[in-house]
Parts: sequence; structure tokens; C-alpha cells
Amino acid sequence: MKLLFIPCAAWILTAAGATSAAELGRLDLAAPGALVSTCGGMSFGGAVGDRVTGLPGRFSCDAAQTALPNVTVAAAATYDESPILVQTDASGQSAMGQTHLYAHFKARHDTVGFAAAAATGGWVDNLTLNPVNVSLIGQIASFSFTIDVGGTLAGQVTTDSFNSLARFGVKPYLNDASFAPGPESEFSVQGQGQLGFPYNETVNQIVTFTTDITLGTAFELGVFARALVGVASTGPVTVPSEATVDFSNTITWAGISAVSVGGIAVPYTLTSASGIDWTQPFAAAVPEPTSVLLWATGLALFGVRHRLGQRSPSKKSD
Repeated sequence: MKLLFIPCAAWILTAAGATSAAELGRLDLAAPGALVSTCGGMSFGGAVGDRVTGLPGRFSCDAAQTALPNVTVAAAATYDESPILVQTDASGQSAMGQTHLYAHFKARHDTVGFAAAAATGGWVDNLTLNPVNVSLIGQIASFSFTIDVGGTLAGQVTTDSFNSLARFGVKPYLNDASFAPGPESEFSVQGQGQLGFPYNETVNQIVTFTTDITLGTAFELGVFARALVGVASTGPVTVPSEATVDFSNTITWAGISAVSVGGIAVPYTLTSASGIDWTQPFAAAVPEPTSVLLWATGLALFGVRHRLGQRSPSKKSD
């Protein structure tokens, strides 16, 4: 029995300022901008935000992106295959500061490759934190921000299902690199539903991410999320598995929570390439002025095919 641990990406939209492509990953997105990318079918995977490799002719992908701060892009992909049962669908919406993701699959295990569906969304911007005390320019500061995360995961929606994986993750990037490993570098929840033992989890929490930045120096900050479902094993099993990850409720920027040097809060002004005031929680539509004074702190579709059970949220750093 082989276990599957695959995250993915890709499908559709058009709106003013939006462009579409067959598939997008985070490295396809220039700052400032937002993307959504959905896929379904038979696949192998990659890290949150990156592209995924599907089996040729057995995968459906497309995507959309925008460089405008007040535009939402959307995508939706489906893939069905018979006589071996494979049904996948994924959808999502994304703007700078907010993403909604949904993925569902149902498939047998006697297929070549792993059946999976995934939706990826996120945004990126160039920021500069200028300390009010100019003597701190060039100093390394601890930079923390928060994301409001809400959604559900379910594996083995039906009692006769065999073995399925449901996974969700949020991962930030600094200048296209992962944050240094630690408890505030990535958020991930995952579970497997097996025959007679379903997996259900509800997430509803504010997640904090922390990294080091240089005061007075521009940096690129990207935040990407992925909803992934798929078979957790392959073999001569004709009983289907099924799973759903539904974060079409919210994955939302909740503001900058702390900037400090040596544990001491630093008052600063913020500028961004997009004009968005990232010191504040996400607000749809018009961006805020490009410079906002912060004194020490500041914080703080798409479809449902199944009703999901609930369980307490958990957090894990990969």
C-alpha cells in the first residue's frame, strides 16, 4: 500500500484586470497580485503554492490572476473518468488579502496514479516598514502578522469508503523563500478517513506567522493556501473513497500584530506596492493610503456538496 501526501493547484475566470492560464503557481505571480489555481484528476503533487504535476490526459486545470488590489479572480475545475470511477472538482476565489477554496473527490483505488482534487489561492505584495526612529533603519526586526482561517475537512463521507486524505495548509513566503522553520512558519491540518473510521475537523482560528525583516528595506511577502483531497493508497480496491475540504468561508488577512527589535515594539510607517494598508484587517474594494503610521501594535464559492461533521481544530508545522 502506498500512501499519498500531495498538495496541488488550477481553473477559470475573467474580470477587469484579470488574466487566465492553464495552471499557475506562486512563482508565476509578480508583486503585487493575487491568483487562484484549481485542478482535478490523476496526479502527483508539490508544496503549498507551487504547481502540481498531473498525469497527461487525465487532469483538468486552469487558473486566473490579477495585479489589481480591488479585483477578485475565480476558478473551477472538474474531471470525471469511467468505467473506473474518478470524480473530482475544485473551485476558489482570490483577491489581495482574501482567498476562498474548495476541493472534493470520489474515486476507486485501482487506478494508475492517485486521484486528487486541489485548489490553491494567494497573494503577494512588496512592503517596506520604515521605523519612526530613523536610527533603527537597517536593523533586523521580528515581524508578525495574522490570518483568519475558517473551514472544514472530511474524509470518508460515506460509511463504505475505503481510505482518503483531506489536507489544508497556509504558507507564507518572504522574498520567494519559506520562513525559517518554527511554530509560526506554516499552518497545516490533515487527516485520513479509513473504512469505518471517518475523519472530520473544523478550523476556526486566528493564525500568527512570524519572520525577520530589515527595517527600511523593501521585501516581498506572499501568503498562499491550498485545499487538497485524494486517495490515500492504491491497490486492487474497488470500493470508492471520498473526501471534501471546504474553506470557502474564509482565509483572510487579519493585520500586522507586532514589529519589534530585541523584544521592544517599534513604531513605524508602512508603504506597499499595491497601496494596501496591511496594518489593518482585509477590507474589500478600495486600497488604503500608501503610508500609515503604526504605533507599536495593530492587529487586532464556491459549492458545498456535502455537510461535514465537526471536531476541534489543530495546528501543525511541517
